Amino acid sequence: MIEKATRDESPDPAAGSSLARCLLVLLLGFCAGLQLGKIAPIALFFQSRHDYSLTTIGWLTALIGIFVAAAAIPAAKLIDRTGAPSSIKIGAVILTAGAVLLAISTSLLPHLAARSVEAVGYVLLVIAAPAYLATHASPRLRPVMLALWGSFVPVGYALANIQASIVVEIFGPVASLTSAALLLGLFTVAVLAFIPGAGLPGGGRRSAGQIGDVSRDAILLATGFGIYVLISLSFFTFLPTFLERNAGAHIISPAAIALFVPAGNLVAALLLAFVPARHTPGLAMAGFGVSALCAVFVFQETGIVTGVVAYPAFAFLGGMIASMIFGSVPRAATEKFSAAMVVGVIAQAGGIGTIAGPPLAGFLVDMFGWGALTWFLTALSLAGTLMMAPMVRVREHRIRQA
Repeated sequence: MIEKATRDESPDPAAGSSLARCLLVLLLGFCAGLQLGKIAPIALFFQSRHDYSLTTIGWLTALIGIFVAAAAIPAAKLIDRTGAPSSIKIGAVILTAGAVLLAISTSLLPHLAARSVEAVGYVLLVIAAPAYLATHASPRLRPVMLALWGSFVPVGYALANIQASIVVEIFGPVASLTSAALLLGLFTVAVLAFIPGAGLPGGGRRSAGQIGDVSRDAILLATGFGIYVLISLSFFTFLPTFLERNAGAHIISPAAIALFVPAGNLVAALLLAFVPARHTPGLAMAGFGVSALCAVFVFQETGIVTGVVAYPAFAFLGGMIASMIFGSVPRAATEKFSAAMVVGVIAQAGGIGTIAGPPLAGFLVDMFGWGALTWFLTALSLAGTLMMAPMVRVREHRIRQA
């Protein structure tokens, strides 16, 4: 495993440069998250200017997630062959090209084509970047970097909303798309200039790992992440509707509740700066367990105090869980199944959860009412706890043997 292989490494004399490059990759990831979320804040523009239906706008938004669900593992195999640095550069260039095309397009087919180009670059970038962090960050900072990576989607969405609120007000919606492309282009140029190397850390290229070589830990992490995505999207997709219909259930807006997700990511990263990386599966398991307790109180007509505590706590724990799962990537990687392949399996599960979560949650509410969604989230959280348990038990057994 990567964690074992690097435990006895001597200090890297270029640790400062390595840290700066990892931070640059993280910032590029946040820009990728911005591209994912940049359509929602200007949906009215697409409706008024281009007469797009909400369904069409939904497809424009979801197209990237569909690509991830369909192509994450093949992309991981490609990244495993070409190396994470090269794949980051290729993905960033393609994503930037798609962002520029989206900004200058004026009709539906070019918009769909541009979004498809973005999707290709996105899936390469979001698998190669955490693989890079898992193999190029110092052993001490590796779980911290991966935990921070777990926040790239919520941070990206937050950046998209902030950017749109500023730019649209002054320059208009087209300028919002243009500025998003320019920001991504800036970080792409920086990555091209400052991220060296094209191959794997050990030098040279090798054959990609096969799915038959996947470690049990990788399967557990992927399943756990898929469960987290199901929970998160089911929760946030229908939270505004529920709170609007049940004014007594909250005093915090859905937008404010969403900010607790990156807060959870950040706390997880800070925690991993002091806690040994071997504890990440246990912390993810604990997060799922407390999340199950909080889930009992969400989507219920409870008092204000419960609403104030349960909803932010549930969102906060989701951020922690995502970061702890990504922080566990190094221990799931093996000589035959690289970090890129582990991330690919995790991304594939997340993509499937992205597609399945909202329709399934909506079906439950339509058929059985809001209480069914409460118990659905509770059951999923308990399932996540079970997924992490074998990793914790195996680690504890190995420590006792040692």
